[in-house]
Amino acid sequence: MKRKVLLIGIAIVMVVVGSQIIRMFLLNQYETHKEKILQMKRDEVISTPVKIVIPTPTTTPIEVEKSTPIPVVDKVLARREFVVSRGDVSREFRITESILEDIPILKMKGTAYTLSVASCGKKRSHPQYGITRNGLRAQVRRTVAVDPKLIPLGSVLYIKFPKEYSFRDGLYVADDTGDAVKGHKIDIFFGEDKPGEKEIENLADEFGVQLVQVYILERGD
Repeated sequence: MKRKVLLIGIAIVMVVVGSQIIRMFLLNQYETHKEKILQMKRDEVISTPVKIVIPTPTTTPIEVEKSTPIPVVDKVLARREFVVSRGDVSREFRITESILEDIPILKMKGTAYTLSVASCGKKRSHPQYGITRNGLRAQVRRTVAVDPKLIPLGSVLYIKFPKEYSFRDGLYVADDTGDAVKGHKIDIFFGEDKPGEKEIENLADEFGVQLVQVYILERGD
């Protein structure tokens, strides 16, 4: 009886041990298989070429917004319509900055005169009172006296004054001459005083001698 119990115990032990051995074997097989699968995945990742996408430049032309060029404005310095000489028709004269750039500059001493006896030597009763050398009436902002050897009578001029007198810049005509007007000297007509007044005469005296720039736009005969 004891022998039978012993044999049964041994059989039970062998079954238990055998099952453990089988379990360990299966577990080992599972781990080995799992490692192989992981290694295969790692190898696949390493061996798979990486596709690098390099963007190609676009063929569509880039439209650059063109700025509208700012037009260059040629500044008009003076515009006037007048008769230059006797028998002439009224004409318009226009001077711009670009026109002046192409005209030689005459640097001259500018003085001022009026119709007083001290300036022109004639009384109001004189038949030639206020009449210029070319036969026209002296006019403010038009008439100047010149040396005809340098500037012919009837020449149309643009005169640029010093800053203090820049309001007098403009178009003038070489209408007159004078005994004291020689060479690079120009006498600008300032106007006529009313009888008994000296307002214009004082302005002429105050003007004195100023350096002016003279441009000959049209030469007289």
